[in-house]
Amino acid sequence: MSCEPSRTLHSLATAALLAACTHQGGAPFSPPTAPADVALKDAGQSVFRYETFGNERFFSDVLGLKDGMARMGITPNDLLAAGVQLDADKLPSEFRLVDVGGGVYGEADATRRLIEANAVIGLVARSGRVGVTCAWCHSRSDDRIHVGVGRRVDGVPNAGLASGQVLAWGERSRAYLPFVNVSRIGSGVSIDIDLDLDAAGDLSRLEAGVDAALRSWPRGQADILPDGVGNPTDIPSLFLLGPHGPYLWDGSLSGAADVSHYFATVVMDPTVLATPPGKAFLIDGPFWPVGESLSRAYQGVLEGIDPTGDWPRAAIFRASVFKLFHDALDLRFRVNRDDIAALTAYLSGVFPPEQDPPPEPEIDAGRRAFRRSGCNECHLEARVAGGAVVPLATLVAGYRQGGEAVAENPDMGYDDRIALTPGEDSIARRGYKVPSLLGLQWSAPYLHDGSVPTVEALLSPEREADAPHPYFIFSLEERRSLAAFLMAWDGRTYP
Repeated sequence: MSCEPSRTLHSLATAALLAACTHQGGAPFSPPTAPADVALKDAGQSVFRYETFGNERFFSDVLGLKDGMARMGITPNDLLAAGVQLDADKLPSEFRLVDVGGGVYGEADATRRLIEANAVIGLVARSGRVGVTCAWCHSRSDDRIHVGVGRRVDGVPNAGLASGQVLAWGERSRAYLPFVNVSRIGSGVSIDIDLDLDAAGDLSRLEAGVDAALRSWPRGQADILPDGVGNPTDIPSLFLLGPHGPYLWDGSLSGAADVSHYFATVVMDPTVLATPPGKAFLIDGPFWPVGESLSRAYQGVLEGIDPTGDWPRAAIFRASVFKLFHDALDLRFRVNRDDIAALTAYLSGVFPPEQDPPPEPEIDAGRRAFRRSGCNECHLEARVAGGAVVPLATLVAGYRQGGEAVAENPDMGYDDRIALTPGEDSIARRGYKVPSLLGLQWSAPYLHDGSVPTVEALLSPEREADAPHPYFIFSLEERRSLAAFLMAWDGRTYP
């Protein structure tokens, strides 16, 4: 079946088109929601914005974020400078009486008051500690009051967030060791800071090294793989998350719930890696080249922080694809089916913010360019299975697969280690999933490493011939029209 309707029937065939095609870059119209669905999504919004899953015990007791911020005198102005966002609807009254940047915004103690008022997007106070929620990376303000201060916009990647810098504020940021570069083969990655695990017993040296590695993460990026390799990737958008699986850049997680489990139990509390299943995850999976030494060093780091520590600090129900936990439910477990189900329901209904579309003639010209150039083979009207993983050899000219071990191609500046997570058969696939095109105007810069600033630049033949995603539009006018067409896609109507 062809996914391209005739031009004269376009307005009548849109619904049939969306029903007949699989959508990797789009999604069909959402069906009407029942009251029970609304209640579930409301609960999911609360989980997304305020639920820490108990990780305040890691971020405060282990990493020491709260103490580090207090010692350094971090002010609300410092938060804003690091790209942390403020929810204007939650601002205490004294913050509304002065202009952003002045007065109370320069006071260190005011940071605590903002967090306790739930006015700092993604940072939440719990029992005298500070924890982190999903919203820290995947929500931001609409800037209506000031840059970084406004009403929340959920699902939007916080492209200005210096997440590594904030983690480095922690008194013991070495607790985030598995996510920075400890690989001796790391010369080809973008973050060229190697830590010597043999010297991990030198705490001051290790702390300084981890701090430097974290601060080197580009804004809007984070490293989510505990592989001992410093390769942070762009924070993705979470619009209409349900229909866009599989997930992560390499498509290694099948379901949206799996993503939530993984982030809640590994990324947001890596102390799980000090448990027997966590050690096996590091040593027996594709991270084996550094897994054993990293596991041993990380265990030493945690024991040095708290010799009597009971890991993980925030325990979990399960981690699904990663097979970390299949034991009977423990009473300590905090990530439960209800929370994950509500979170998944909420994210499956989050649309990009509405915007005024470009003139219809421009949209129509872009639509024609989209199909004439073959973009619809992978995006929006794709005839292949949803969430297809495209081999790296297709996306990058000259890519050389490196066998079963961790591989990289330093000569071309592009590595495949982000595609080596141990979910399903990602090792064999070694590629990147076709991403969603929803809300592209909120997702710049583009590609997994944020190396392309605009959609027009992505499509321009001025990029090098061996550049990733080598699909170009040679006409400047067509590129502009195509970019306008893609920017108009928001999931509500077909652009």
